[in-house]
Amino acid sequence: MSYHFMGAKPGVWFNFLKEHAQDIDMAFLGKAFYVTVSVVLHMPLMLIEWLWFRKAIAETKVAPPLFVIAHWRSGTTFAHNLLTSDPRWGFVSTYQCYFPMLSLSGAARWLLSSLLPKTRPFDSLKMGNDMPQEESFGLVNVCTNAYYRGWYLPKFMKQFFHKGCILDDLTDAEQNEWEDAYMTMLKKATLAHGGKPIVLKNPPNTVRIRQILKLFPGAKFVFIKRNPYHVYASMMRMMTKEIPRVQLQHDTLEERRENILYVYRAMIERYLADRALIPKGQLTEVRFEEMVEEPLDHLRRIYADLDLFPEDGGAVPRSVHDFIASVSGHTRGTVKISDEDAEAVRTQWGKAFEAFEYPTAIEY
Repeated sequence: MSYHFMGAKPGVWFNFLKEHAQDIDMAFLGKAFYVTVSVVLHMPLMLIEWLWFRKAIAETKVAPPLFVIAHWRSGTTFAHNLLTSDPRWGFVSTYQCYFPMLSLSGAARWLLSSLLPKTRPFDSLKMGNDMPQEESFGLVNVCTNAYYRGWYLPKFMKQFFHKGCILDDLTDAEQNEWEDAYMTMLKKATLAHGGKPIVLKNPPNTVRIRQILKLFPGAKFVFIKRNPYHVYASMMRMMTKEIPRVQLQHDTLEERRENILYVYRAMIERYLADRALIPKGQLTEVRFEEMVEEPLDHLRRIYADLDLFPEDGGAVPRSVHDFIASVSGHTRGTVKISDEDAEAVRTQWGKAFEAFEYPTAIEY
């Protein structure tokens, strides 16, 4: 059973049903019913948490975060886990994402613990309530315009990408709703971590540079580059494993393939167009293939490029060394894609090969 919508804000879940009930396939009606029951049962606890913590949330100040950005499967999770192994940072946790309305009281921690797999199905990385997580999984639970609605209804993925990622064509009310939902989530994460600055790993933020700089003029960014062939193959593997777990609508392999090709192309083109908006000294780009080989050196380089913790002279806590040791044995699957897919990637993602200086010949 999917846990992704079980902790949704009631108004957001019922808005989803109002707009898309007719798009849910019969085979998934049981899943939608289960989510509805969960949301209704948690409503009293959500009200209690709001009443108890609303003053503290309103008074919390969010320091300009560090944003880890790139397309999915580019190495953002590794970079996020590496950075957050440094206890000087806070983050949005897995529990805070899936139960954002109960994130401070912890009232549903036991439920999520019983549902979460021990590792991610598509790459075997560890999962847990208190692990760092991509906050878009939380936004879909508290905001009506969110990209991950496209995972539940994959036939509409392009539409949700534009409204939920790029934030195209939003009304003033919708834009305000997104900003309020995002800032509330970041305030809760800041409050939970005692006021520490937070690191956010969120691929959709790759196309939201304008909105982020509006909210946080001092925001800093780490962009992760990875060979586009490897990104494509890894995305196909992830979507094959993950979409069936969360979808409320059937899709085809060809539709998945087209969605991946389209979203990556649009995301990278927007990033390349907007990265010049980021003030000097607030962006660094890191190559994933090099970062996994020398993670400590790359962490120090990120800190130096972005002038983070300069008072410590480049020193990193022992916990960072422990994290690096813990993942040193992790193996990554061999990249294999068909000639047809390779040609589609070369043709549609050509700007990425050029901008990030990767060869168009496939390297295994």
